[in-house]
Amino acid sequence: MVEGHNDIWYRFKKTLLDHVTCGSRKYGGDQHYQGIIAKKHRIARRNVILEVTTNLLKCCLTVIKFKSAALHYEDLVSLLRSTGSAVGNLGHGRKQVNGMIKAFQIYMYKKLNEILTTPLISTGMPPHFATTSDKSTPIKVSNHAIMVLTVVDGEKCAIPICAPKVYEYGDNSLSGGTAPHLAEQVIESLKNNVKIQNEVLSYLVAHQADGQYQAREFLSTMRNLVNKDASFKSDKYFVVPWDPSHWLDFIIGDIRVKEK
Repeated sequence: MVEGHNDIWYRFKKTLLDHVTCGSRKYGGDQHYQGIIAKKHRIARRNVILEVTTNLLKCCLTVIKFKSAALHYEDLVSLLRSTGSAVGNLGHGRKQVNGMIKAFQIYMYKKLNEILTTPLISTGMPPHFATTSDKSTPIKVSNHAIMVLTVVDGEKCAIPICAPKVYEYGDNSLSGGTAPHLAEQVIESLKNNVKIQNEVLSYLVAHQADGQYQAREFLSTMRNLVNKDASFKSDKYFVVPWDPSHWLDFIIGDIRVKEK
């Protein structure tokens, strides 16, 4: 049987060898060869898709850095195409920008969660961090811009995480914008977006804001929501004002008026 004198064994052995060595299309050996070729084509296609996706995401990120409208995303894609860069045949419209921004946000929340929850080598505990916020009306809707202040790769960074609506309008009613409501929005943005748990919230050491956030209810609400102990609640600098320069201007102006 080993030498192949048995016809049944000979045919089986030949079929097996042809199949494994891709020596015959009749016995399916060509399938292995075609499989190897298809794998190479898939790898090449995947690399092209990755390059195209990376280029399109870079265009969107550049538009965000420029603080320009989504219309300029199409301009940047055209510019890349003129230089010979791979931009593919899909995803060139401005309507794709919102989806890309959402992808950026998800990745940013994930990385920020890792930064705020990973213990430091020096202390074995998560790093301290701060928050800052301000409300404004850049459009018809007033938003509460909230940012996390932390250190990334040795550099201080302000990372935007959320911009919820400040006011809610109802039938002949208006709600929101109070000191407790603004404080709750800051903490809820950390919990809902960055997925920060209560034990990590205790490492929030300060909130920087302008004068309108110095209300007593804002400070007390922030302290209660981050589960600070009694000793911390005596820290009057938990909410740090960022506008002492305005106060100094008022003082100097008042002195000048009194001198006259």
